[in-house]
Amino acid sequence: MDYFTKYVKAITDQSINQETIIKFIKEQIIHMFGLLESITANKKSIFTREDMNQFTQEYGFKIVHSTPYYIQVNR
Repeated sequence: MDYFTKYVKAITDQSINQETIIKFIKEQIIHMFGLLESITANKKSIFTREDMNQFTQEYGFKIVHSTPYYIQVNR
């Protein structure tokens, strides 16, 4: 089984929008490592809008939303 965890890739950009995120996923993740099964992300609106949903359906993977961890509450 080929998989990786805790992979960190960062870029700097003046504006973060859906087009930037989609371009980053295409160029830095899919073109380097191949198609994905899923990406884990937070529930920010940039990951839940229609363009991102169309992109994930087109490439055949899904965005899994993480649960926030609050140290004071989650003991």
